[in-house]
Amino acid sequence: YLADVDGDGASTCDGDCDDDDPDMHPDDLDGDGYSPCDGDCDDTVADTYPGNLEVCDGVDNDCDGVVDDIDADGDGAISDASGGDDCDDGDADVHPGAEEECLDGVDNDCDGMIDGDDLECDDTTDDDDDDTDTPSDDDISPSTDCRCTADREGRGAGILAVGLLLSLALLRRGRRRA
Repeated sequence: YLADVDGDGASTCDGDCDDDDPDMHPDDLDGDGYSPCDGDCDDTVADTYPGNLEVCDGVDNDCDGVVDDIDADGDGAISDASGGDDCDDGDADVHPGAEEECLDGVDNDCDGMIDGDDLECDDTTDDDDDDTDTPSDDDISPSTDCRCTADREGRGAGILAVGLLLSLALLRRGRRRA
């Protein structure tokens, strides 16, 4: 028989995982199914045990050593409200490292930039002052707006027609003099 060295009521033969620490014992005092030897970080509170859902309450509910490390959407990133860097913990597709989806009006990768402001979306332009980038923006640049090319060609054809008419008029005038 081994003695109970730390006086917690259990010896190593009784399942005490650390007989030098009275707070480490095999008994589940709060009835949550976990003892300190099983990883329960607070055996006086039934809402703290390994694997429990973390809630924002100032307590390490899941006994992972971090208080309020909430990841409500399960994307692996902690909510920015809990001190993490997930800017939308209600959407698993939005988190640091996610691919930016251009033209959706969302900061998908939590870098603080949305669509047209995001360097990953540099092929879109927002020129109609509505803070969204769409292929149908009113004033998109001439390099991507085929309407501008058509307008230039139309003006060129008009100038050519005027020039041709002037040439004919001058030619006709020249024939009258001759």
